[in-house]
Amino acid sequence: MPLNLLIQQCAHCLQKAPTDDCAACRELLRRALADGNDSAWDAAVGLLWPAILHWIYLALPDIAPAAATLLGYAVVRQFRSHYPHRPTFVNAFPTFATLIDDLRRCVATTIANQSDQ
Repeated sequence: MPLNLLIQQCAHCLQKAPTDDCAACRELLRRALADGNDSAWDAAVGLLWPAILHWIYLALPDIAPAAATLLGYAVVRQFRSHYPHRPTFVNAFPTFATLIDDLRRCVATTIANQSDQ
């Protein structure tokens, strides 16, 4: 499926039920993380960015917007580092629900690490 259609389908899934398993979002992240497709990664980050900020603000309601943005960038870096580009990873790639859980854990870990500094 062409990337632009995959992005549209993933956006639709996220609007409907952001935490449900979505084949389009899983495929978008698979292309981004397992295949190392930078365009897919950019699209995935753009689609997931509102959720990342939402989770940050839930944990830190008084955080300044600029600080939340910086924390969000750290979350994205940490999440991507969990899934290094490996072609063999394609067959065992996690479900979208698992990926979202991992992303949420990255938010919590990043916040905890920032608190320790």
